[in-house]
Amino acid sequence: MSELELKVKPPILWVILALPALLGDFEGVHSMYFNAACVLLLLAGFLGIGSLLQFMKAATTHHPHTPEQSSTLVTKGCYQLTRNPMYLGLLLMLIAVHIAFASGWGFLSVPLFVVWLTRFQIQVEERVLRERFGQTYINYCQRVRRWI
Repeated sequence: MSELELKVKPPILWVILALPALLGDFEGVHSMYFNAACVLLLLAGFLGIGSLLQFMKAATTHHPHTPEQSSTLVTKGCYQLTRNPMYLGLLLMLIAVHIAFASGWGFLSVPLFVVWLTRFQIQVEERVLRERFGQTYINYCQRVRRWI
């Protein structure tokens, strides 16, 4: 296991990458981008709340740093569309912030977010879930994409 795996909680990574937009040369939310940002934020909220509700219904952990505590493989609801709806929601929120504040930093932070999260969070979770749920998880991965 790499020293960076599971070290930075995804919401903390989000804050780190969103801060330049939020603390930049602030002139307010740019009105021409406001609607697009709102749509992305609504979709992100739907994904986040929907995925948490699915985890609660399945009575399994939703903590990103304890994938070994997963008691059930969640494959219903938004998990039929993406294996990582919580992370996709965070990604959409990050994009929305950079759109709303017309932040050029977004061109770098968005791919950095995806690469970091995929390598140091998602791949670790996938490895644990594959060991824990075996062929059932492998079949699920063949049916549903990692991001979208």
